[in-house]
Amino acid sequence: MIGLSHVALAGALAACLAGIGGFAYGTRVGEAQEQAAQKRADDAAEAVRQQLQGQIEAAGQRHQAAEYARQENVREITRESQKIIERPVYRDVCIDGDGALNLPSLRQQFAEVGIPIEVDRTLREALRSSTAPRFVADKSVKCFDGSTRRCWLFNVVPAGAEAESI
Repeated sequence: MIGLSHVALAGALAACLAGIGGFAYGTRVGEAQEQAAQKRADDAAEAVRQQLQGQIEAAGQRHQAAEYARQENVREITRESQKIIERPVYRDVCIDGDGALNLPSLRQQFAEVGIPIEVDRTLREALRSSTAPRFVADKSVKCFDGSTRRCWLFNVVPAGAEAESI
């Protein structure tokens, strides 16, 4: 027969199963609540992102409209001319006293003393941004031997003298 101990054991087993079922149900409900909170946070972040993107696009459109208006009032003329400067360039120095620099001779002089140098875009940009001596132009220069070479010109100012434009 089923005694009191069996009924108590069945009741305890039912209580354990109910507790496990409640735990599983609570876990699912908790996960669903957590996912809903995360979705709300994601939606709020997306709304802020869209608002900021709209502001950026509006600012870009305002800038473009202002630029078009400015271009209607401004006429830009760009002219380039090649100027040959009568100035000696010595082949045994990389930069003369007047500030003319011939890059092929510079590379050759560095190679003669065992220093490899690459005349590339980075070097050219560094030369253009030079302020001491100040970069002036990249032009053709007439040399002593009568030939014309492409040189980088710098405004070399002797100590105590004022800078003059080339």
